[in-house]
Amino acid sequence: MSFLDGAGSAMFTANSLRSKGVGRATMLVLNPASDHDAGSDLWSAFCGLAISMGDYQAILAPGRDSLTFRDLRDQIAATRNTLNRWGIGRGDRVVVVLPNGPEMAVCFLATTASAIFTPFNPAYTEDEFRRYIARLQPRLLIIPSDSETTARKAAASLGVTVIELVVEENRPAGRFTLRGGIESSCADPNWNTVNDVALILHTSGTTAPAETGPFEAASPTRLCPRHQPLLSA
Repeated sequence: MSFLDGAGSAMFTANSLRSKGVGRATMLVLNPASDHDAGSDLWSAFCGLAISMGDYQAILAPGRDSLTFRDLRDQIAATRNTLNRWGIGRGDRVVVVLPNGPEMAVCFLATTASAIFTPFNPAYTEDEFRRYIARLQPRLLIIPSDSETTARKAAASLGVTVIELVVEENRPAGRFTLRGGIESSCADPNWNTVNDVALILHTSGTTAPAETGPFEAASPTRLCPRHQPLLSA
């Protein structure tokens, strides 16, 4: 998957990676071909995009209104604030079990900017969910509000809080709210910087033991704002 800029080149590009102790994984990197200085964290980058391209389309999906760069910034901030209110911040792992789509994309951006995003395959069995959740020890697990995924049962059996991602009817692509958390103090509510781990990708272990690979937040200082969508579903 790629996030495209106005010239049709990738701002974020999915690269295959294999290294000792990491296993097969996918790492998101930023296109260095830009002179745009957006600061040292993802939040600064998206604030810059909201200022320079606020009314332009950022997230698109068939049959739905698009999300502008200004709306994207606001959604990322709202998600971070909600997670902070539930005690989730930098260094905290959040497992996400969502189908591909605009909400998954925006949840990824918001969580990697403020915590550690760990996506799981919705097709895992309950036993797989239980084993992988026990191994990663996340603070939260996010699932769709209308889902009865076995991830819910697995997380509950391990005492992990299950959060529902709610998409209201007729809302722009990528707009959502989170519900189900418990009020708690947050040890570190700040935004991730380039040296923070922001993403952990987990292999299914179908042909070998399951492995995980942590990745630091890539520097957003080379983001290139142009008048095209960030993501088109």
